[in-house]
Amino acid sequence: MANHVNTSVSFNRISEAGQKRFQELCQRLDGWNTEGAYSFNMHEIFGLEESEDGPGSYNWNIENMGAKWCYMEDCDDDGFRTESAWSVPWEGIDYVLTEIHKVDPTVYATVVYEDEMPNFVGWSTWHGGTYDEGREWLWEDMESQMLEQHEDLREQYDEENEEFTDEGRELLWDYTREFIDDVVWETMDEEVHWFFTNEEEMKAEENAL
Repeated sequence: MANHVNTSVSFNRISEAGQKRFQELCQRLDGWNTEGAYSFNMHEIFGLEESEDGPGSYNWNIENMGAKWCYMEDCDDDGFRTESAWSVPWEGIDYVLTEIHKVDPTVYATVVYEDEMPNFVGWSTWHGGTYDEGREWLWEDMESQMLEQHEDLREQYDEENEEFTDEGRELLWDYTREFIDDVVWETMDEEVHWFFTNEEEMKAEENAL
């Protein structure tokens, strides 16, 4: 069974034209106008007919979405969420944002993702037509950092056998949620704040070249 990866895409800056284009893309999703529907096959947003080797097939989905299957949820003017198999649907998200970028060149988005184990968590920014800054933490990195920071967790860890007690596993899960909510989201927020604070200066430097 594939690990599920949950991803949140937020439009930190988007114009009315960009929102309109996103809604036009969403019209391609089967059941979009059905009352109560909230989950849709991402491959449908490309607007292409399903086929044996095309949209909906394993190879096509991997190449064009970045995951063998992916569902879009909670699509609105502020962004959307995805649930996918094994990996972040980087290519699928990039397609959506590129389509928006065609009518809204200043669109700025953030992508935050979390594997369900979690084997990895991270974030990326998207602006200027491409992915830009980003950070990712593998489970080994998170575990080491949490052991270093929390004495009560170290007390529940058997170094010789490299395993936690039952109480330690519960603590580890609690600290993992804190890590994701605090470290991951805070570092992303810091990057977004830095970008918007320095955007005009960066533009001036580019124009001076």
